[in-house]
Amino acid sequence: MLIKLVSFILLIHSLTALADLAEHSTAGLARRALVIGNGNYQYLPTLDNPINDARDIGRTLEKIGFIVDTQLNATQEQMETAINQFGKHLASGGIGLFYYAGHGVQADGINYIIPVNAELKRQKDLRYKAVNVGQLLDEMDQARNGLNIVILDACRDNPLKEFRSASRGLAEIAAPKGTLVAYATSPGSVAADGVDKNGTYTKHLLKQINIPGLSVEQVFKRVLQGVNKETGGAQLPWVSSSFTGDFYFIAPGGVTVVQSPSVNMDKTEPALQDSAVTQPTKRMTLSDDQFELSFWNSILGSQNVADFQGYLVAYPEGRFIGLAKNRIDLLTSASQSQSIIAESNNAFNAEKYNEYFDKGKRYFYDKERPNKAIAYYKKAIQYRSADEKMHYELGVAYMDLGNYPESIVSFKNAIKQNASYTEAYRQLANSYSELGDEVNAKYYREKGSE
Repeated sequence: MLIKLVSFILLIHSLTALADLAEHSTAGLARRALVIGNGNYQYLPTLDNPINDARDIGRTLEKIGFIVDTQLNATQEQMETAINQFGKHLASGGIGLFYYAGHGVQADGINYIIPVNAELKRQKDLRYKAVNVGQLLDEMDQARNGLNIVILDACRDNPLKEFRSASRGLAEIAAPKGTLVAYATSPGSVAADGVDKNGTYTKHLLKQINIPGLSVEQVFKRVLQGVNKETGGAQLPWVSSSFTGDFYFIAPGGVTVVQSPSVNMDKTEPALQDSAVTQPTKRMTLSDDQFELSFWNSILGSQNVADFQGYLVAYPEGRFIGLAKNRIDLLTSASQSQSIIAESNNAFNAEKYNEYFDKGKRYFYDKERPNKAIAYYKKAIQYRSADEKMHYELGVAYMDLGNYPESIVSFKNAIKQNASYTEAYRQLANSYSELGDEVNAKYYREKGSE
């Protein structure tokens, strides 16, 4: 009973601290973000991750005090209107953050992000139907606020290969004064769309933003390290910065977010409330103890070792380091035990997989009962979900039934397990052709022949 009471008191204390943080994080220093995720393209290959990426980034930024405008599957008009409004808000000062996930391309050294309704038949169409990243930077530069962060997870493979001057990835941008520009990969390179819910880059960005006490430079350095390790060096994020102050998404001892030595970008104009930017009031400050307690309580029920390792990094001399280390040991031991159990189950899983796969094959060749084949293939996948061949066979069975939307899902699952599965690309392209979608059909035929 006493333990429950103590836990309850700690929970209330934590919620109070977090409520204070949410209330005061924008007090005197607005944090504004424009988040755009484009995936359902009308004339270009669709992308799986950007919508999830944008939603998750928007929600995360809201939790740490940003006022967020999230645009999903935005047209050119919607993107340009949102950028103009964003610039007007930034003119009142504070922090600006722009995030984009979707198709992006460079042509003649100019970076463009692509609206979902852009029909690009000629290279010059980019100027009139896409959005020039320079337009966004101009809005930010004219606002003359303290700090702007631009994050471009827009370096997927070039969807406009036939354009003479359109190149892989994005071109490097000379960051305007007080601006940090972060790319999902180095200039001229391409980024992975990801095989999970989020793209590779954004997955690591979401993780690092939520760790208290990391400066903006540390956040992007850790993202670089994580992406580089996961992709085996194939994708290397890039940052270009002209910001000389200090910024924390979540500060170590309070919600002060920026201390800039050059807030007033034009000395001919009045300073932008320097006291609000560089001199946080007591009302804005959350004590180290409260912040640490809030962080600790937020991970208390976690089963993820990385959460407790993150606590040790953020608070190397914290009050709960002993508990954190014990928790890491406990979770590690549990993981090892689960591995032993998993090994003992492998033989059973293999037996069931083979049983259902064989039954599915028999019914597949029995053209009168194709639905039976699909049912057994699905059961087989339950016992070996990472088997690309099983996903492929399921896709072929759906094609035989004429169920092309489901065959597309299955072939994509096969490719997620084996990115060089040429036959899966070919059948995926054929499925899109059957639906009359020649844009995606062409795209996946080319991917399969690379």
